[in-house]
Amino acid sequence: MYDVPGQGQDSLLRMINGHEIWLEVAQRADRGLDIEILYGDCMRTDGSIDMSRIVSRVFDPDGLEIIPEMKSVDTRHFLELKAVKDGYYTSFADLNPVLISISQTAGCKLGPRRCYDDIVYAGAFRQMAKIIIPFGNTGGAPPGHLHGILDIIPRSAHLVAGREIALSLVYEGNPVSGVCVEAVSKEQGRIAARGKTGADGIVCLPVSGPGTWMFLARHRDRAKSMADEFDETVFVTTLVMGTVPV
Repeated sequence: MYDVPGQGQDSLLRMINGHEIWLEVAQRADRGLDIEILYGDCMRTDGSIDMSRIVSRVFDPDGLEIIPEMKSVDTRHFLELKAVKDGYYTSFADLNPVLISISQTAGCKLGPRRCYDDIVYAGAFRQMAKIIIPFGNTGGAPPGHLHGILDIIPRSAHLVAGREIALSLVYEGNPVSGVCVEAVSKEQGRIAARGKTGADGIVCLPVSGPGTWMFLARHRDRAKSMADEFDETVFVTTLVMGTVPV
């Protein structure tokens, strides 16, 4: 673990210790959806993200892209849209790459390797967040791969407490093996389970209780580096789903 500042944009440095972005949703009476972009650890907010760093996308039940309205209230950021059709809405938030360098003497700093002396590590952190929102009469399978270089895809539309959920992980559109996927319970405030994807890119994780769950994968690619800038790219993606009654 590294000691990092905790104010303003410096809170982005917490990514080096595992902080991530995720999405949560609230439904309004007028078929509206308020999707909040959050930043922290284990579904506990800890800092905020500058909205100018976020690119958002929403897909309707037919897989067509919707342009959501974006609003900020103090340090909280939301996407707003109307659920015109019944079915599954899938929302994504992509955070512009964050470059973090670690100096032997100065610790963690924002910026590329070339900006500092005695750098022992520099990484480009690319974070993505996804939420699948069932609205009205859904039925059928959940959406497949719609967007994202690293994407977690649930094999079932229903997350049920006391059962396992099978998840597919794709990187650059292909199944990726050997990547650890964590299951975080919002109600428990902790990582409740973890497992590695198999040769087919699939991992099965237990859902030990009801509520909201976040599934998180982190994949490092040293081939995606740049001389004097960063040594590797670290892709982090989250998927949020809520349990349903049996």
